[in-house]
Amino acid sequence: MKGIDFDVGVIGSGKMGTSLVGFLLDFGIPVTWICEKKKWVEELKNLVEKKMARSLKAGIVGRDEYKNRLKTIAVSHSLQELEKCNLIIETITEDINRKQKLFKKLDLIAKEDCIFASNSSSISPENWYIDGKRKDRIVGMHFFFPVPFTNIVELITTSNTSQDTLQTSCDFLNMVNKKFLIQEGESAFFLNRVFLDFQAGAYRLCKEKSLSFSEMDKLIVRDFFPVGVFELFDRVGIDVIHFSIKRYTENAGNKEFYRPLLDHMGKMIESNILGVKTGQGFYSWEGQQIVIPGKGDQNHETNIPDIVSFQLQEWYIKAAKTFVEKGYCTKSDLDYAVKEYMNCDKGPFEL
Repeated sequence: MKGIDFDVGVIGSGKMGTSLVGFLLDFGIPVTWICEKKKWVEELKNLVEKKMARSLKAGIVGRDEYKNRLKTIAVSHSLQELEKCNLIIETITEDINRKQKLFKKLDLIAKEDCIFASNSSSISPENWYIDGKRKDRIVGMHFFFPVPFTNIVELITTSNTSQDTLQTSCDFLNMVNKKFLIQEGESAFFLNRVFLDFQAGAYRLCKEKSLSFSEMDKLIVRDFFPVGVFELFDRVGIDVIHFSIKRYTENAGNKEFYRPLLDHMGKMIESNILGVKTGQGFYSWEGQQIVIPGKGDQNHETNIPDIVSFQLQEWYIKAAKTFVEKGYCTKSDLDYAVKEYMNCDKGPFEL
């Protein structure tokens, strides 16, 4: 299938699906965008037209290219519209039952050689595709948000994924200029898993050292990443993070290390405290802005002892070394991927 002309289906109109479709539009790839409800179709069509109009006005595309690209995008709420696609990427919520039901329906619609991909950040392909006729044509294709500005993708295979499927998936990612890390089995999603001890450790240190979440986040911004752990949790969604950490740590040998953070998040979820989307999480929010004291000044000054930063760094680098020692990736690959993902200046080994 090398050299194939891709006709791509994207399912889901949340922030990830919208970001992915907007990214693919810039390559002139035929895209069929599926949303859940019929009443959303016109709104999404208008969104596409506005994006392309901005590109035309900015001189990024000429008028002929503008007209051609508008012809390459179709928006619908009907899965039946995906019957001509040779690659379908699902971006719906992290609900394994919904994903399984969706792909069962797609099996009856998609053509025989169509590849199924999921943008899931925590559910492996063999778990969202369990009973179907194309186990050799499924992959995980985990893009990171925002898709146009984060140049790394986790390409996840199973023991059944054929070489042809893998090659075609690589061809697609190369065509859209995305760097990717091929993962399988226990190595899946290691880009998120490399931060698990750091994140759980940050929570434990807050409790042990009587630190506020905002104090810890200021330290993290000063020494590690552009956004703190607890602000990131709020922005992604407490329910999403909780689900992901539970899946990532199902077979971990040190599960109790993550228990305090998971228990805290579980109580938040029970009270519908989910972060930005409910206006309350580890912080209080008004839109995308934190509205309680504690975000810190632009210099991110903090009086927290350096030993706290050293402990966080130790957990972080130890996890990174473990993934490299297991052969999941090279040091340089992991440094590059972390910098792209977290928009930071240094990866774990460069620290």
